[in-house]
Amino acid sequence: MNESKPSRNKRGSMLAVVVLVTLVVVAVLGIGIVVSMMMMSQKRTQSQVENLSLEMANSINKDDWVGQMNNMTEFSRELVFSSRSALNEAIAHHQRMRPLAIQLLDEARQSAALVESERKELTVIIMKDLHKRTNNLAETASSTPGMNLPGMSTDSMQLKTVDAGYIDGVLTNLTSAEGLPDLREYDLQEKYITQKSYVYLPNINAKLPAPDDDIKFDFCSLPASAKNTISPARLTSNAVFRKLMTAGPETGNDFSKCKFLPSAIQMISTTKVSSGSHLSAPMRVSITAASPGATLRLP
Repeated sequence: MNESKPSRNKRGSMLAVVVLVTLVVVAVLGIGIVVSMMMMSQKRTQSQVENLSLEMANSINKDDWVGQMNNMTEFSRELVFSSRSALNEAIAHHQRMRPLAIQLLDEARQSAALVESERKELTVIIMKDLHKRTNNLAETASSTPGMNLPGMSTDSMQLKTVDAGYIDGVLTNLTSAEGLPDLREYDLQEKYITQKSYVYLPNINAKLPAPDDDIKFDFCSLPASAKNTISPARLTSNAVFRKLMTAGPETGNDFSKCKFLPSAIQMISTTKVSSGSHLSAPMRVSITAASPGATLRLP
């Protein structure tokens, strides 16, 4: 018995629906696989950039260079202040001690100028080291092959920029000297230190009163040790990073113009992701890492 025409049409429609559903399922699965591959590639790139960022952040405060420079700057500042106070006292009550007080003040001022010169030199050394490390990493990253997966491929990672800076909200490792109440009172008036803990604010030129206000005393942001615990190098949010100067890969910056010592870096990289012959897009990864904090060891 021949099959009726409506039955054949119905069966054909059902077959078309099944084929369509199958194609949709296959397409969804294909898209899901590609998305999963892209996420896996991004995770791989992000992990690589995180490790590189932590390694570079560790190099900033190597052997507590930054922490000890902060300490030396504070000590030289206290010495100039106390020497000026001693000279004023000698002029008022001990005229015979005046030549010695003048000599001690001159030596204190010269020492402060030398510390400032060394601080600038250390800033340049750190920035040059970051620049060198950035160039080496850029060459290594560009020569590392990408990933080739079913339906997707990635090019080698391209290191775009490494910026040196600090973390917003992190104070210094310095506390105003309790043994110099006049200096502490002055620092409170000038808002160089916090009201309760007397910790110096970061990235300031803590100038002394005239006539010693011609000497720079620049303090940079760096966590102090807490209960014998030193803050390790760590990843942090990109939103709290504040840039001082770009370290590389390519830069025409004069590193001597970097105003403060850095204590963090932000690394930005891109990787080209391709799916098929017509679909490609850059995948951007930005990671911020803070350097280790200051130690308890004095210079």
